[in-house]
Amino acid sequence: MIVFCGDKKDVTITKDLLPCPFCGTVTLKTTYEDYPVAWADGGTVARHFKIECAECGCHMSDYGYAERLIDRWNGLTRLDQCPICHDYVRRYYESHKSGGYYIRCDKCGLTSPVFESEFEAHDFLNTRTGR
Repeated sequence: MIVFCGDKKDVTITKDLLPCPFCGTVTLKTTYEDYPVAWADGGTVARHFKIECAECGCHMSDYGYAERLIDRWNGLTRLDQCPICHDYVRRYYESHKSGGYYIRCDKCGLTSPVFESEFEAHDFLNTRTGR
């Protein structure tokens, strides 16, 4: 069971949350915030759900659907090996030039292209390793 803590009452979802796909920790922070909006159907609030790793800081969010966010988070596989030297890769770097993210293997120096998010860099590396 997952509890998203927020400004008002907590939101409880009866699903399991897998460990962080980047560092493997199970210490995850689940929160939500309500934002005022004007929906065509007369609604006035948009709920922003967020899952954040307390260890490495990676995060993922979704507007409106906690279940969809959990499914997306759980769908990420753990980042494993460098496709060149097969060393365990767990470093993400932020590119100050472009504002994106890339992965660099500390052992052999292989560097991925720059992506908009850590998750895109993650998917790129796992595709390269055949996962």
